[in-house]
Amino acid sequence: MAALTDSFDCNMKQLFAGEEATFLTVAVSGGSDSMALALLAHDWSRANGVEVTALIVDHGLRAESANEARQVADWLQAKGM
Repeated sequence: MAALTDSFDCNMKQLFAGEEATFLTVAVSGGSDSMALALLAHDWSRANGVEVTALIVDHGLRAESANEARQVADWLQAKGM
């Protein structure tokens, strides 16, 4: 896991390219990729003093997507996002 977080840290620092990062927003649909991004961003932001906000996306592709979006909100709130 350390290699993943080290790689994420390196990529985030390159993204901000020498500018001081103070705020980060991630879009989360509840899929594994966006949940992983949100959790990595949350951990990274805490370690780097950056405020992070997750925007939950209900893509509406399935009838249950609204319920899934609410579940994602609950999960992220439990993590402090």
